[in-house]
Amino acid sequence: MYVYDHQQPRHYTLPNFTPGAVDIRSSLKVLCDTMRRQIISRAFYGWLAHCRHLTTVRTHLSGMVHPDLMLPDEPTDATMGVNQTTWAELMQDGKLKSRSELMRLTYFGGVAHQLRHVVWAFLLGHYPPDSDVADRAAIDTRTKHQYEL
Repeated sequence: MYVYDHQQPRHYTLPNFTPGAVDIRSSLKVLCDTMRRQIISRAFYGWLAHCRHLTTVRTHLSGMVHPDLMLPDEPTDATMGVNQTTWAELMQDGKLKSRSELMRLTYFGGVAHQLRHVVWAFLLGHYPPDSDVADRAAIDTRTKHQYEL
């Protein structure tokens, strides 16, 4: 054990004056080690329960999002989500190729920040999947006028 002098920051050890002092120190160390293990164990099992809950929720949500069970790796790996590359592949001639593929990619991998305003308009049904650029501009103008009234 180190003791600090208030005037000089010197380190020196306290001598053991009582024969039972070693037992108290060792029992305190055992107590601290036991408490540390219990805290880590509870944190781990809490985290494990949380992960199991998320897996259950994800399984049930996938059935709500799409009636057929969607898999993250069929037909392609969806863990990368919707990024610039996948968005360009999904949009052919200015129209959405597959709404179900967009939902699968979004569910398993998320949406890149810079694409959220466009992708979520499709996911929430604001834009129909077969709409082109002119149709979407007309929908935006009509919606803007509705909110301005």
